[in-house]
Amino acid sequence: QELFGKELRLNHHQRAGQYDFFGLKLSATQEIRVTLKTLEEGVSISRDGAASKNGTAIGAFSLHAPNRDTVGSIYLPYNYRTNALSYVVANDGTHYLRVGYDTFDLSKDGFTFQLDLLDTGDLGGKSDAGATAETALPITPGEYQKNFIGGGDSLDKFVFTANAGESYTVRILPVEGSTLQLKASITDDLRQELASNQAAYGRGFKLEDVKIKESGRYMLTVEDYAYSGSKIHEGYSLSLIKNSGGGE
Repeated sequence: QELFGKELRLNHHQRAGQYDFFGLKLSATQEIRVTLKTLEEGVSISRDGAASKNGTAIGAFSLHAPNRDTVGSIYLPYNYRTNALSYVVANDGTHYLRVGYDTFDLSKDGFTFQLDLLDTGDLGGKSDAGATAETALPITPGEYQKNFIGGGDSLDKFVFTANAGESYTVRILPVEGSTLQLKASITDDLRQELASNQAAYGRGFKLEDVKIKESGRYMLTVEDYAYSGSKIHEGYSLSLIKNSGGGE
């Protein structure tokens, strides 16, 4: 979308209690970040519409879901400040960014705003590992630094093919400072569990030396089992390590 990825300004002063609306077509599980920066110049608008400069820059916006509920807002009444709002989209549809403030005039030269869609795909790509077998992402042995969970996305499923006699280790580590409390398991095509493990908030863990008895497809599930309810995605690294060979 043409509004994303660049610094934007209004092309007019904004009187208190009046607003500009920007429609944003978003999909569930996308994460949007709106960054607000104030500059040096403020404005006062008289009843007859005359604008006079002042030295207090103000910026303000609110973000609204398709049903018009407010999902977040920022009011920044200081010069040369920056603040940002991140939101994980709950439902598909057109969201609205409302720029303006109830009780103060805003100068077109007093603030900028920028919209960014954050990369929250799994396995270092743009696709999200789904919560069902049908939407699981295929994975092969390797190290994957960029995976995300949270913000309504509390479950990631990955599918891999393994042969009888092989052995695998899974290593999982949330990013530093994470609030995630992760659990992982490996199951076969009959949903029988071969191994599982979990860790306290923000800590990593392994599924070690998981032996494959029959050739077939296996499901690796990673979940925030305490479900933190985080409104944003949080990252974790995932390694699938093949320890030994096998064959039928």
